[in-house]
Amino acid sequence: MDQKTAIGLTGEPVPPSTTRGATVSRNSQRFCSAATSGRVSDLLTLGLGQQRGRLLVVLIGEGLATALIVAGGRVEEARLGIALLALATGLHMFSQASSWAAAIDLAPGQAGALFGVMNTLAQVAGTISPILTPAIADRYGWIAALDFAAVTAALAGFLWLFVNPERPALAA
Repeated sequence: MDQKTAIGLTGEPVPPSTTRGATVSRNSQRFCSAATSGRVSDLLTLGLGQQRGRLLVVLIGEGLATALIVAGGRVEEARLGIALLALATGLHMFSQASSWAAAIDLAPGQAGALFGVMNTLAQVAGTISPILTPAIADRYGWIAALDFAAVTAALAGFLWLFVNPERPALAA
């Protein structure tokens, strides 16, 4: 699959001719969100300190992602729903830069090991979600499945209230 191929809701490639010019790949979306959030996180950290600056990025990203997932599951117009859910994905990715930066702050001498744990947990979640989401949808409907996804995004933001990158958990 080339970089100009879009991904449909089922995860299958959608030829560019059927997307009316919307050929932004998932990797492009991730890159733009991560690059933007990294810069925003750096700027906020300089002005507000590590804890508040990084927390604000996560709360903005996960809070808006939560709202857009809930809204995207409830709109009548399919294209608007797709746009809202795609934006929610980008905003969820927006919060990731703070997590990676905080890992360096929390475990300066063991950041690689902490990255490995974080990545492993993310991969487990990524493996379970395409199984769990349709199972929830089959039993309770797609709105409930998307609401569950919204709750997980909100939980990610909430748990960040307990992260303090200014207090390393492990010494260098």
